Amino acid sequence: MSEIRTAPIISALLSKGFVKAAGNRDHQYFFFHYHGKKSDVFTRISHGARTVDDWLAGRMARQLRLSKREFMSFVECTLSGAEYAQLMVERGEV
Repeated sequence: MSEIRTAPIISALLSKGFVKAAGNRDHQYFFFHYHGKKSDVFTRISHGARTVDDWLAGRMARQLRLSKREFMSFVECTLSGAEYAQLMVERGEV
């Protein structure tokens, strides 16, 4: 796998139930909200990052409680927000 641009990752996060945390931090934090409640599922992206390499994509996948293949489906939007939420419920994450 090669590098992934951060813009599609952020877009996928925001369209599938993640909310960007407010604050002036060294990273952008995105928390998954389910039925209006913030969960423990989150990921972060450096403010200056334009791409995510293979290693970091794996880390982000683990933070989102997904396999790397599922993470790629999440970013490519073949895994919908409702399907992601269902996975989190089935896996006991929310």
